[in-house]
Amino acid sequence: MEEFYADIRELDPFLGPYPYESYKRWQKLTSHISEKVVDKVLQNRNLNTMMSGSQNDLPVFSSDYLKDETFDLGVDSKGKGPKTTNEARCTEKNKDENTRIIFTSIDLRRSIPQNPSNEELAKYGMDKSHLLRSLINNEFSSKINVMIQVGYNNLLGELQLAYLALLTAFNYDGFEQWKKIVALICYSEEAINQIPDLFENFISILRVQLEGKKDDFMVDLFSSENFLNESLMFFKETIDDTNLPELKKKWLKLEKHLKTQFGWSFVEENCI
Repeated sequence: MEEFYADIRELDPFLGPYPYESYKRWQKLTSHISEKVVDKVLQNRNLNTMMSGSQNDLPVFSSDYLKDETFDLGVDSKGKGPKTTNEARCTEKNKDENTRIIFTSIDLRRSIPQNPSNEELAKYGMDKSHLLRSLINNEFSSKINVMIQVGYNNLLGELQLAYLALLTAFNYDGFEQWKKIVALICYSEEAINQIPDLFENFISILRVQLEGKKDDFMVDLFSSENFLNESLMFFKETIDDTNLPELKKKWLKLEKHLKTQFGWSFVEENCI
């Protein structure tokens, strides 16, 4: 083996050197992506063939949809469709089946149990915990293995794959799915005490995804996302109400990074 490693550069002199400086970050970006997640989403296709546009085609969304209790991502409050020309262009491009990525269907409007009591109706209209648990148990867990840890690991794996679809192929479907999963987790108040490991891993993943140089395309994109700021503000308030020290510790690291990277403050101003 020593001889093999000594002569490894001679195997193919035309190959470029592997960028080991980014290897550790790539490991963190793909830490939850399993073979099951890849097979389910990509269905034997190559991610690079699913480019739906360029970074200039990706839309910048306002946070207006968060004011609508339906959480209808990507459409205006009247349900009339895409808000921007860029969004319409991106959506049109993704009608091509060659660029579509089949992510798990997540409808944030359907977060209330069937035949709900008045209490459940009021609670789960905003709290997405019931929807989160349902997706973990039914969509992200196999019939063979219904362990909740397997389910939420697959959910986090899809979050990472959606991000990579955006990062490497500027894929609009990836951008949409990434936003949905972020909102799903950030607005799951009840579940945070039931499956804290999920939320701790989510914070770690998000921190890596939001790292980058100030002039990076991804940093520019996320810094303009008011929805992300507002979702994380809600998430922070939920964390503050828990007795989970490890979760709070991870959040403080993420909060510090967001303040440095984007200038975001999560301290509410007192109104006089």
